[in-house]
This record gives sequence, structure tokens and C-alpha cells, in this order.
Amino acid sequence: MTIIEQVSLRTGLNPEKTKEVFKALFDSIVEELLESKACLIRGFGTFSVKRSLKCNIPNGKGKGATTKLPPRIVVRFQSGRGLKMKVRYKKPH
Repeated sequence: MTIIEQVSLRTGLNPEKTKEVFKALFDSIVEELLESKACLIRGFGTFSVKRSLKCNIPNGKGKGATTKLPPRIVVRFQSGRGLKMKVRYKKPH
């Protein structure tokens, strides 16, 4: 069962409406990240962007051989305390 189906059953919304809600949520998160803003979902976590610096990494092709990685933007997720606690103390089935 997909997460869309699970949420649809719990909320009583039809699956198409639930899909629209999820799409709107994810589109809003992406818009915030594109503006370099953090997106907090209380009790779940925070999505943010981080600019990584250019760096050289070993590529395994010989002594001292490196590959250059350009600077880039990386999406990060930091789980919230509520999510951490629910996962950490979940009782096995």
C-alpha cells in the first residue's frame, strides 16, 4: 500500500485529492529551498540547502590522482525531535 493510499484511508479523502495535497506540499518545500530558505515541518524535521565548496577527492587511479568536484548546492534534512523519538522508541511488532 502506498503512502498516498494510507493517508487517503486515514483522512477519508479520495486518493486523487490526497495526491494533489502531497504534490502541493512538495511543491511548496521545493519553492522554499529554491529561495535558499529552510522549510520546517514541526515535529517532523527541517529541509534546508547547503552550499558545498569545490574539493578534490582521491579517485583510486593511482598515487595522488584526484577528481575535482565543482561547488554545488545540496539538499539537507534534519529530523525533528518528535520523529526521532517515535522511531527510536517504537516497539517491534
